[in-house]
Amino acid sequence: MERLECKYRAELKRFQSFPVHTVSAAVYLCIGVVPAEAQVHINIMGLLGQLAICSRELQHVTDIIIHNLEKYDGQFLGWSGLVKKVAEKYNLPSPLSYMQHPWTPKSWRNHCKDIITQQWEEKLKKEANEKLVLKWFVADRLSLFKPHSIWTKAGLSPIEAPKATVTMWFLLGCYHTYELLFLMKKVTTSICPACGKSNEDIPHILLICEEYLHIRSQFLTQVTFLNPNIIPFSNNTDILLISILDPESSKLPIEIRDSWKDVDSMYEKSRQFCWNIHRKREKILQSKDIQVSTG
Repeated sequence: MERLECKYRAELKRFQSFPVHTVSAAVYLCIGVVPAEAQVHINIMGLLGQLAICSRELQHVTDIIIHNLEKYDGQFLGWSGLVKKVAEKYNLPSPLSYMQHPWTPKSWRNHCKDIITQQWEEKLKKEANEKLVLKWFVADRLSLFKPHSIWTKAGLSPIEAPKATVTMWFLLGCYHTYELLFLMKKVTTSICPACGKSNEDIPHILLICEEYLHIRSQFLTQVTFLNPNIIPFSNNTDILLISILDPESSKLPIEIRDSWKDVDSMYEKSRQFCWNIHRKREKILQSKDIQVSTG
């Protein structure tokens, strides 16, 4: 299971263009998918639901399953032991009791899926909340049943999806700034390759570096039009960053969060802003013949 989970995490990150060091708990929550182990457990309980109904016409199947469920505990290596172990792990109804009084397979599977997903969701949110790198990310309002708003607002557009990915890199703190690359020992300095004056972290790229001033000025003018309440917070780096990256974040003051004239337009402009900054930074790196991945 551990090997399967590692492979699954790696594929999810590759599919979503996340760097390998992206916090895994945040990846699951952002995409809205359960870990591999949770999905396996959902399938195990779903199979129990199917067997309970099928066995009505095959009494000998019922007898075998009930016998094994009565005889073996959760330590048994066979399927009956496995299904009992899963049920105990999530405090689900007894498989033996369910076999004797089955529901419809769909109702049973949905019930098990909801409980299993809820427990994993709580666990992943706790893990995400403990990661310092996720300082602008809010796990508590997310669900394993639905992707993050940054994804849903972008939709399936092949033009908007890459922009949403770049926004996610910034939000999850996994964008390859020189500060991060220096910590990873990929470069010999953390100084911004664009301006050469300051440490290059995410706030520096999005809010400070003079090389992106033109892009930033145009964007911030649009932001203040969509929400004038942001103006008093223009010197608050964290609030301004969160407003840019996740306009509906619960970390924002309510006077900002609930005052967007058009929140969909704000997400669109946010994606475009992050994309424009990212593309210009790539050109700067290329002009200096710096061969380092930026995402």
